[in-house]
Amino acid sequence: MHMITDTTLNAAFIGCGAIAQKKHLPLSFEDPSIHIKALFDVNRDAAQRCRREFGADDTLLADSAEDIFLRTDIDLVFISTPNNTHAAYSIAALNSGKHVVCEKPMAISAADAQEMLDASRRNARYLHIS
Repeated sequence: MHMITDTTLNAAFIGCGAIAQKKHLPLSFEDPSIHIKALFDVNRDAAQRCRREFGADDTLLADSAEDIFLRTDIDLVFISTPNNTHAAYSIAALNSGKHVVCEKPMAISAADAQEMLDASRRNARYLHIS
């Protein structure tokens, strides 16, 4: 378990499937500047497995993505969901004041991608496409 400091980012993960399990969660688990604070997946069993493998004592299982957006203790949201949800989840996270790491492809249309960039700029939050 990492020691949480003032520079630690509390991260939430929306989508706990293969990409999250093989890429984002292991990297975050090993990074001392990231604390895995919340997990959400429509398949609650997947989120529970990820909590057991990568979570901390205080890692919570969110009931919805919206629950994550409402939390004030989340700094960063990883989005590893089906491609057609990337834009909506990213925009909602950015509009709620969170930084975003979104799995590629960024969006399914240029208009959606532009909306994501606009939300990032408007909210002064980072948007990283991984």
